[in-house]
Amino acid sequence: MLTKHFPFNDGATPAESYLETEIKFIAPHFASVVIVATEASSSAVQIQNTPENVISLALGFPQTLIEKCFCLIEGLISLRLKQITADAVKTDSLFSVDQHLFQRYYVGKAFRKWKALKGQLEIREIIPTNVYSFWFHDTALIACWLKQKHSCQSAIARAHRYDLYHDRTRCNYLPCRYYQLSCLDTVIPCSEDGTLYLKKTYPAFTEKIRTGYLGTCWLPDMSSENRGASFKIVSCSAVTDVKRVSLLAKALMLLDARGFEIEWTHYGDGPKLAEVKEIAKHFNKISSCFVGNIANKQLLREYRENHFDLFINVSVSEGLPISIMEASGHGIPVLATDVGGTHEIVSDGFNGMLIPEQSSAEDIAASILQFLNMNDEDYSLMRAAARKQWKTKFQTNCNARILIDALFSPQISLDGESK
Repeated sequence: MLTKHFPFNDGATPAESYLETEIKFIAPHFASVVIVATEASSSAVQIQNTPENVISLALGFPQTLIEKCFCLIEGLISLRLKQITADAVKTDSLFSVDQHLFQRYYVGKAFRKWKALKGQLEIREIIPTNVYSFWFHDTALIACWLKQKHSCQSAIARAHRYDLYHDRTRCNYLPCRYYQLSCLDTVIPCSEDGTLYLKKTYPAFTEKIRTGYLGTCWLPDMSSENRGASFKIVSCSAVTDVKRVSLLAKALMLLDARGFEIEWTHYGDGPKLAEVKEIAKHFNKISSCFVGNIANKQLLREYRENHFDLFINVSVSEGLPISIMEASGHGIPVLATDVGGTHEIVSDGFNGMLIPEQSSAEDIAASILQFLNMNDEDYSLMRAAARKQWKTKFQTNCNARILIDALFSPQISLDGESK
């Protein structure tokens, strides 16, 4: 299994919190499982628990500025000298300088990790039989190379957002797509939206592409809780330009000016946190709490022990957020931008509300106001619907089956039959 940080994940890669649940369903199918956290520091301490037959390796490539420079240099050199990297990019079409540089960085990043991983596998005398990359990015390229070198039974990759949609990258380009889709047995987008995008973009590989929702562990049912005197909003994400937490803060500022009593709790950290806190400093009636990064188990305990009335995500881009699954599983209605596969978990007017991607602070404030003014019966129905949506579609113990089938039956048709 190829990851970024799991099981050494201190919150740097929130989506990988899912793996702590999924690994419990994967591990029993194998004599041993090796998890390679490619971007965890070599001195990292394991944080997440794993089954007894799991070996965890921290490969030692944290993405510092210096490391990114090394990746670019490696890519510039290896594309000229190494056939394995030259083959990976020969079907790429490049148009701009940015795309050329990104391609070389991407391949160099994969190749640096690949060389280190080969050494670790040789030292430990490990021969992989099945390969699973959690990301359809540089680790998926490594999965291709592992399959070629060891004649693995299967090599598969999940796909999310930044590793899936070309138009969500800075240079409108993702390298090595044809090569990866040719080599991998199955690619599993985490949303139907992602599956349709890949199939439309790469029609020659439709039989290799299949939706596989992520999910959560079993969550306690908090859907019967009522609203309190103070309306409690929760959000959970990295604090980056893409997640637009500052836009949410500006929307709350508008409600604060109108005297609404709201408590806002945000989980997650990032480069834009100082900007968000600066906005929140000017709240009068609204209280805010910025918890920062916490372990997923602790986050779920927070949801279990503290009442929340509304979960908000105003991101400009998503795959299908686990954060929304976790909130929905606790019976918390959701207000979210209609991006990526978010509409596959938030049904507008049923278990929450969807707003356009380009919504302004005024639009978001108006939507929050609808929840504040909602009558008790409608609000209770929405909490029950949130729980039902999660229970029906987003439990790991059900959804992990798709991935396990793909590992043992490399190509799966849409009706579930092995090719």
